Amino acid sequence: MSRRLNDDKDNNGYNLKDVLTKETSLSHFLKKYHMTFEYDKYIRMYLCDKEVNLNEKEYYYEYLRQRFGYIYHDYSMKGLMFADDIKNSTDYQMAEGGPELLGYLYLLIDADEFIDEFIRKSTFYQFEYLVPLEQIYFDNYEDLSNDDKQCHIIIKTLQRLYFCKYDPLFNEEDNPTIGIIDNITLSEKYLINKIKIC
Repeated sequence: MSRRLNDDKDNNGYNLKDVLTKETSLSHFLKKYHMTFEYDKYIRMYLCDKEVNLNEKEYYYEYLRQRFGYIYHDYSMKGLMFADDIKNSTDYQMAEGGPELLGYLYLLIDADEFIDEFIRKSTFYQFEYLVPLEQIYFDNYEDLSNDDKQCHIIIKTLQRLYFCKYDPLFNEEDNPTIGIIDNITLSEKYLINKIKIC
């Protein structure tokens, strides 16, 4: 699930580093609010061409330090394994309002219309990709071999079918998260469906 700006015709799944530092629809939108980004060991943020010091103690600085790679480098695109019941999930509710990152960037700038403009000029989509096993990992199961990933998918699918019958509410919050390994960009050639939600 992703809220994309209406002028964004690019269906690649970019990692956070690339979506902020390369010429993307989102990076152009952020430049309008004088935010730019560079990558050098971690993502560096600039506001009006001055680097933002993220070493303050407020919670939003801590979040940005984590997302920008000060602690560990996980910029990968992530998604859910199953497409059913997503509208009832916490992930859906969070994604519907736009990238979580924007809510933290908003706290650093003096622009009340920042989030409103993004929502007004964007559309919420469900993207469905069919990705080779060697390009993915599962949260909390990062070290699985390709054979183990196949078993993991089968087990999670059988568990989901069981709960569909006996405890459907369980599936709303138990949808495994899949990430793209090594922070690579997910090519749009793997896109099999793009559904407009709102």
